[in-house]
Amino acid sequence: MDSDDLALEWLKTGDGSSTLRVPDMDETYHSQHGAVQEALHVFVDKGFLACTDSPEPIRILEVGFGTGLNAWLTMHRAEMVQKPTVYHSIEKFPLQQEWIEKMQFPVSYDTAPYPSLHALHNPQALEERVITPHFRFRLFPVDVKQFEAPELYDLVYFDAFGPRAQPDMWEVPVFEVMYRALKPGGKLVTYCAQGQFRRNLKAAGFHWERLDGPPGKREMTMAVKPM
Repeated sequence: MDSDDLALEWLKTGDGSSTLRVPDMDETYHSQHGAVQEALHVFVDKGFLACTDSPEPIRILEVGFGTGLNAWLTMHRAEMVQKPTVYHSIEKFPLQQEWIEKMQFPVSYDTAPYPSLHALHNPQALEERVITPHFRFRLFPVDVKQFEAPELYDLVYFDAFGPRAQPDMWEVPVFEVMYRALKPGGKLVTYCAQGQFRRNLKAAGFHWERLDGPPGKREMTMAVKPM
């Protein structure tokens, strides 16, 4: 379903940041307990910062670009720690600009000396380009099942809508695509802790482990492609 066809509404989350809700699916783009808190905990802290030991640039693949929040927060952190980062994101149905212009974030992010969220939604994003000195970005508007990785990645941010709302995104064939896209030893992080999802990870070849979840959620998952 194209984002033009979705009925969307704004929702203020527990940390003051906003997210989008899809009433027909009873699903939100981020946690109602705090959109920024969730993105920082699951993807930036447990994903990005756990993969910055190598002197080489970190290569990230995101599934579910959505509002661009995960990418934008990663860009901020990449500049803070001066870590060269290549960030590719898959989104079959990119949001329309009118929704992006209404995003609201805590003041500390709105006033930071980096490009706004709008820069990541620029149509030029279809070609990899430099957004900040340490952050390169490209958007792939394709179905994840048809995605062919142009390079191997160190880390996957898996941020599709949940299994209840979008079950086909959590099936074994999708994680086989992720497995092929990762380097040996590469990691996948996601907010999801569902049992069937974890069994599907194992069926695709991953090892997985439980991690403490973000505010309002007991667990999240990290998966690793064996060396």
